[in-house]
Amino acid sequence: MSNEGTATPAIDLTATFGEAVRLHQGGRLDEAEANYRAVLAVDPRQRDCLMNLGLLLKARGQYEAALALWRSVTAHYPGDAGPLVAMGKVLTMLGRLAEGLTVLDAAVAINPQDSDAHNSRANILSRVGRMEDSLVSYDLAIAAKPDFGLAMINRANVLGTLGHPVAAIASYRQGLALDPNNAEAQGAKLHQQTKICDWSDYAQASALISKMILSGAHADLPFSLLSHCDDPAVQLASTKIHLKSRFPVPRARLWNGEAYDHDKIRVAYVSSDLRNHAVAHLIAGLFERHDRFRFEISAY
Repeated sequence: MSNEGTATPAIDLTATFGEAVRLHQGGRLDEAEANYRAVLAVDPRQRDCLMNLGLLLKARGQYEAALALWRSVTAHYPGDAGPLVAMGKVLTMLGRLAEGLTVLDAAVAINPQDSDAHNSRANILSRVGRMEDSLVSYDLAIAAKPDFGLAMINRANVLGTLGHPVAAIASYRQGLALDPNNAEAQGAKLHQQTKICDWSDYAQASALISKMILSGAHADLPFSLLSHCDDPAVQLASTKIHLKSRFPVPRARLWNGEAYDHDKIRVAYVSSDLRNHAVAHLIAGLFERHDRFRFEISAY
């Protein structure tokens, strides 16, 4: 008997992959995923399909699944730096910096001219406090890609941290000339300008930053924003955007509605400035004025 009626129909891999890319770019992720998986069911080692499906899963917040796909690409194609760079970025976002640095070291060893790998590696180095090393990596990224505006902006961030505002501003301006829509750089540049009393475009820059924040962009840090914007709506939006960028993976809630029957209302103050700092000195009087018969006070 013939089994032609039950055979799996052949698919055009090129056409199916192309349709997956089109759907992916259009934001139709479920349909795109179905097409990617259809291709991989026939050709499990299709490199671009594995990479794109990983990006799709990352966009959904399925980070471990994305990392697993990219690891499979490195297993199939050990001389390919691309999946290592993708892995390094996600590991950095998840705060797994030692792992991220390891894979990015491997990426630049495979391809010393990979500007994205050098930039991503420098990002980790700056986060772990190796500022001078990060500047070297940013310079390597820019040497490999002279119009790499983001690397110039990242380098400016480090220069500012190291206390070189003039050099930082110059690097921000170089980067923004190439990448004018980089919202974070707008706020960071203005912050460095205020350090040297450069008010040349203060009003315009402040207005642009506020507009970007209200459109959903991470254009300034909440604390820095206070120095040039007193609009509560902008301040609130900035804080929400910042928290979402810092903590992309939802964390378990510390309180889930449980009711406690304490004799006193418990109030805890949490701050990194409860030390020999202006905040601690100024808030001491507040602590002293709490009614100890009604409130139990803690400070961390």
